Amino acid sequence: MGLKKTYPKWFEDIWEAYPKFPKGRSLKSDAFLAAERNRIEDDWEDDAVADLIKIIWAFRENAPHWQETSQYGPPSLQSFLRRRLYENDIPETHVPKKKLDRWDRANIEFEQRMRVVK
Repeated sequence: MGLKKTYPKWFEDIWEAYPKFPKGRSLKSDAFLAAERNRIEDDWEDDAVADLIKIIWAFRENAPHWQETSQYGPPSLQSFLRRRLYENDIPETHVPKKKLDRWDRANIEFEQRMRVVK
């Protein structure tokens, strides 16, 4: 058996907030090294870690590819931290698109044609 490594509480909080699917994508030791590097470079304090966790939760709730039903899932935590994806804009609320049937498409086309006529 390998040695069990302990991590600081601030990193454990980040690790717990981040989604764990697809299984095996995120490596805890690599993610810790990326987080530690960002913490030193950006001089993270407790409030910065709390903000990062809020950003992760916002991505979990709103980003389409972060949903459990997504084919791809979120990037690994180490990639998310190394590429500083937390600095990107958080997507708007995720609402699954309804597949339109022919009646829905006909109604949309009718409404568009009526706007042109007016």
